[in-house]
Amino acid sequence: MKTNSKQGRLSLFVLFLSGYFSITSLSLAQDEERLEIRNLHFGETLYHFYQKQYFTAISDLLVAQKKHPIQTQGENPNLLLGGLYLSYNMTQRAGNIFTSLTQKDISKRLQSSAWYYLARIAYQNSELEKANLAVNKIGVHLPFRYNDELQHLQGNILLKQKNYKDAIKILSQYSDSTDWSHYTKFNLAIALIMADENEKGTELLEEVAELDAQDIEQIALRDKANLALGYAALKAKDNETAADYFRQIRLSGSQSNKALLGIGWAFHKEGKLKRSLVPWVELKNRSSKDPAVQEALLTIPHALEGLNAKEQALAYYNDAINSYNKELATLKSVINSVKQGEFIKSLRVLHLHQQKENHLHFTTLPDSTATPYLQSLIAGQEFQSILKNYRDLLYMKNILTHWNNQIPSYRLMLNEREKAYDSRIPKISAFMKNTQQTKLLNRYRKLKSRLEAIEKNHVVFALASEQEMNLLNKLSKIKKLLDKVPPGQLEEQHDQYRLFKGILYWQVATDYTPRYWQVKKRLLEIEKAFSKLEKKKTSSLTTLVKTPEYFKDFANNINNKQRKIKNLNQQISNVIKYQESLINRIAIDELTKQKHLIENYHIRASYSLTRLYDSLAVVEKK
Repeated sequence: MKTNSKQGRLSLFVLFLSGYFSITSLSLAQDEERLEIRNLHFGETLYHFYQKQYFTAISDLLVAQKKHPIQTQGENPNLLLGGLYLSYNMTQRAGNIFTSLTQKDISKRLQSSAWYYLARIAYQNSELEKANLAVNKIGVHLPFRYNDELQHLQGNILLKQKNYKDAIKILSQYSDSTDWSHYTKFNLAIALIMADENEKGTELLEEVAELDAQDIEQIALRDKANLALGYAALKAKDNETAADYFRQIRLSGSQSNKALLGIGWAFHKEGKLKRSLVPWVELKNRSSKDPAVQEALLTIPHALEGLNAKEQALAYYNDAINSYNKELATLKSVINSVKQGEFIKSLRVLHLHQQKENHLHFTTLPDSTATPYLQSLIAGQEFQSILKNYRDLLYMKNILTHWNNQIPSYRLMLNEREKAYDSRIPKISAFMKNTQQTKLLNRYRKLKSRLEAIEKNHVVFALASEQEMNLLNKLSKIKKLLDKVPPGQLEEQHDQYRLFKGILYWQVATDYTPRYWQVKKRLLEIEKAFSKLEKKKTSSLTTLVKTPEYFKDFANNINNKQRKIKNLNQQISNVIKYQESLINRIAIDELTKQKHLIENYHIRASYSLTRLYDSLAVVEKK
C-alpha cells in the first residue's frame, strides 16, 4: 500500500509527532561503568538519588560541597548535580555546570557525558542548532548505556529540523535487542514518509502495528501505529485497507473512539452506509465529551439521509443538537469553574496524596469537572512538564513551610542551653576560686625540686623504700653504739656493720635508676594533670566570657534564617501563582477550542436539520 498524498503525509507527521518517545529519564553520569565510592557524603547522595529522592540528593550534595568538599570522586559530583538540576528543569544552572565540565581537563567519558546533557538541554529549550552542535561534539567516548537515548535524541533533533535524510541515517542504526527499538521504528517511519519513501515507512509502521506487545505502553504504541496507518489509507482512498487497520485497535483503548470514527468513514466512502452506522452508533453511546463522539453525532444522520431514512435522520439531528446544547452549557460551567480555581484546587488535592519525592509526575487524574475534557491535554508531554514544575513548586513550598515550623524548636533548644549555662555559672565560679588546687601545685613543685636535688647530688638512699629506710635507721643506731666502745674492741661487730650497710647500699644503688624514672614518671603525670586543669580553667574562663556571645550569634542566625525562609516563601508563592495562572490559561484555551468545535458542529447540525425540514416540506406540498 502506498500513501501518495502530501496532505496524507502531513497528517501522519502531526499524528506521529504526538507519539514521540520523550527523552526525560535521568541517568547517573559517571566516568566508569562501575563507580567506586570513596566519599561517604557522595555515597549518601547517591543513595537518595537511586531512591529518586532528587530534592534530598541535591540538598545533601550542596551541603557536602560547602562543608566537606568532595575531592576523591573527580568531577562526578558536579556531573550528578547538573543532572539533578536538569530533573527539576533548572536548565540554566545545569547548563552552566555541563559547560564548565567541557572546558576542564577531565576524562573523555565525562566530557562526552557533559556534551550529551548539553544537547538534551538545548533540545528541551527548542534550540535545535545548538543541540545539533552539542551532539556532534559528544564523540565516541559516551558510556554505552546512553547509546539508545542518544540515537533518539539525534533522530528527534533532525526530524524537528525537517532533515529527514540524516534522520533516516541515524534512526536506521537501531538495534532490535533494545527496549527502544519499537519507538525508533516509529520515529524512523515518520522520517521515511516525510522523505517520500512511503512504502518503506509504511512497512515499518506495519511492523509496529503487528507488535507482540508485552506491556501497556507497547499496546498503546501498536494502537497508534494502526490508527496512523488507517487514516493514511483513508487519505489514499484505500478504504478497505483502512478498515482492516482500524479493526486491529482495541475497543477499550485510548485510540478506540478515533478508530470507530475512522472505520465508519471507511465504510461510508465505500458506499456501505448501513455498515458505517454500526461503529458510529456504538460511538454515539460513549461519552459526548470526546471529539470523535461529537463528530459521530453529526455523521449518523448524514448517513441516514443517504439511506433516505429522513425521519430517523431528523431524530438524530435533534439528538445531536440537544447533546451539543448540553455540552456547550457544561463547557460554559466548566470554564467558569476553572476561572474560579476549581481545577487548580483539584491539582493541589492530588498533590497532597502524592507528596513522596519519587512521584515526578501526577500519576492519577485530578478530580475536577474539567478533567474529562482535558485528558488529552494532561497526557501531553508539554503540559506534563508544566504540571511537573507546578508539583515541584508545591513540594518546595511544603519544604519551606516545614523549615519555618522548625524555627520555634531551634529557639526552644537555644533557650534550654542558655538555662543550662546559667545553672553552671556558680559551679564554674567555685571551681575558679578553689584554693586546694594552689596547695597541691605547691606540693608538686617542692617534690619536683627535691627530685632534681636528688638527681644532682646522686643521693642514693633518698629513693630507698620504707623497709630499707627502717634497716638503715637500725644500722645507724648500731653504729652509734659501736662508736661508744673503745677502739680495738668489737672489731668483728664493726666488720658485720660495714658488710650489712654495704649490702643495703648496693641493693638501693642497683635500683636507683629505675626508681628515679618511676618517680619522675609519676611527677610528669601530675604535671600533665595540672596542665589539663589549667586548660580547663582557661576554657571555663573563656566560656564565662564568650558563651553569651555565642548564644547571641545563634539567635541572630536563627532570625536570619527565618527571614530568608520568609523571603523564599514569598518568592515561591509568587511563582506558584504565575504557574497556576499559566495552567488555568492553557486549560481555558483548550476548553474554549472544544467549545468552538462543538459550536461548529451545532451550526452544521442546525443547518442540516433546517435543510432536511425544508426538503420534507417541499415533498409534502407536492
